[in-house]
Amino acid sequence: MEDSTTKLDQSSERKGRIRLAQYLAATTVSVSSFTTGVVMGWPSTMLPLLQSSPSPLGDDVDPLSADSSSWLGSLMCFGGILSSPFYNYMVNRHSRKLTGYLVGLPSVIGWLLVLTARSELMLFAGRLFLGLGAVGSSIMGPLYVTEIVDDDIRGSLVSYTSLFASSGILFAYVVGYYASYTTFTAI
Repeated sequence: MEDSTTKLDQSSERKGRIRLAQYLAATTVSVSSFTTGVVMGWPSTMLPLLQSSPSPLGDDVDPLSADSSSWLGSLMCFGGILSSPFYNYMVNRHSRKLTGYLVGLPSVIGWLLVLTARSELMLFAGRLFLGLGAVGSSIMGPLYVTEIVDDDIRGSLVSYTSLFASSGILFAYVVGYYASYTTFTAI
């Protein structure tokens, strides 16, 4: 009798460790969704700074016009449209692990371009790259979580991606309100 109780306790303990690992993995993967939310929320607080004089891009750069501001906000979406077929191809034809690593590359390039931008063109290129990375994380995050977690917690853990994206947008609104262009972009 004691053996069956011990085995049941060991099985329950093992299942608890596996469950914890699944929650941790889903949370870790969802961090990329948080950064996507930051990318989406960034223009709301940074556009007023970029439209003012002196520009945070430099003293010799004119403030962004209404047309340029519109482009700045929409280039992320355009980057997403361009990269979606690529990521879908990579996920289905090549290693998902490799695709997961590739997702981060455009985001790093994008943030570096935005941080060091000294012209509208450089800022636009950065936002385009940020869109390329954002769609990759939107594809890879839920796909990865769906494949690694147990059926009974799959729905709640896949919803982490939306929760983290919304948290990233909120973070951008709050921090962007108080931080300078350079400080917020560097965060």
